[in-house]
Amino acid sequence: MVNIVIYLENELRKKSQELVQSLLKHELVASASIDEDNSYYIKKKNEVLKTTHTVITAQTKSLMFSDVVSFIKSELGEKVPVFSMPLTQMNDHFNEYIKSRTKKV
Repeated sequence: MVNIVIYLENELRKKSQELVQSLLKHELVASASIDEDNSYYIKKKNEVLKTTHTVITAQTKSLMFSDVVSFIKSELGEKVPVFSMPLTQMNDHFNEYIKSRTKKV
């Protein structure tokens, strides 16, 4: 199991709810949360700049990561940053929650 983190910036920020609904509808993720107006800082030419992203966090099966990335690419393009973090320990209830809400692999 993994947590998938998706960063949307600029005009793609408006598509966060639509993306989450599509991911859930296609049973690619078990659940998702949207963090709007997430402050993001980078250093550029010796200056620290603040930007804003919309961040989606979702839970799914590890084997579905590539399917999720392909789906996001087809919906929003290939420049959307996506990464996963393994869920190495969880109780039986949460494990079953993810398994029962995502399609079989």
